[in-house]
Amino acid sequence: MAVSIVENWTDLEGEVLAVEPVPDMPSYRLVEIGVSRAQTVAGFANLLSEAVGTSVRVHVPVHLVEMTTVTTGVRVACRVRRAGPHKIFAHPDLFRVRASR
Repeated sequence: MAVSIVENWTDLEGEVLAVEPVPDMPSYRLVEIGVSRAQTVAGFANLLSEAVGTSVRVHVPVHLVEMTTVTTGVRVACRVRRAGPHKIFAHPDLFRVRASR
């Protein structure tokens, strides 16, 4: 049975709680974000509007994690999309470190 996901994007902001490798996807890192903001992107469904106050695990290309020095405790802003019930992916052009502790 296939699950259909509508076209969706959400602008998230929050603190990085953890960064882990993704064993079956070596070109990604799993970045856990404590969500403080989940803004709707005009023209797209916001499938993460209820994430504020919780944490989400976002698949981020490894080169972005290394280039932006994403580590526990930094604040990030990123555009993400839900790609299935348990997978969220960061937009490769819209991932930024906002500040460190």
